[in-house]
Amino acid sequence: MKITSIISKITYPLVITIIFMALFLLAATKFSIAGIKIMVVQSGSMEPALRVGTIVVAKPENSYQTGDIISFSSQQFSKASVTHRVTTIENQNGQTVYYTKGDANRTADQTLVRQENIIGKVWFSVPWLGFVVVAARKPYGLLVLIILPALLVIYEEVQNILKELKKQKEITKT
Repeated sequence: MKITSIISKITYPLVITIIFMALFLLAATKFSIAGIKIMVVQSGSMEPALRVGTIVVAKPENSYQTGDIISFSSQQFSKASVTHRVTTIENQNGQTVYYTKGDANRTADQTLVRQENIIGKVWFSVPWLGFVVVAARKPYGLLVLIILPALLVIYEEVQNILKELKKQKEITKT
């Protein structure tokens, strides 16, 4: 067996897996499934706990505790989602509000977080994987994650067709 054949048998499934993983993550960051939301950390406010490019999976809870890392929608940050740590919990006019702060920030967030603005508690995170999602949203990401792998698949299929044609030609000669 040729080394190129071995390499293509390994790279082909790997490339297909990467393409599907990137497309799944891209779609998953747009929707929530059963309240579970996947997001990409895009600032260093939670370093070193959550570095830029980390994917976080937030799951809604009935209540949150001091020290929990939560994701929430924020008017302060143009309605974008923010992932910070709960520092204090208070009851204001019969409603629970949360004070939050990014681990790397010097001061606490100025806006209180109300229960209805919380997306969920960070259930788990995967470092660096978010860079794939961010890249997929850009034009060069489309090229790298879709077009180049598609060309690789087409190349492999053309090679297979040529092999079959060569086999058929040899069979007809004999």
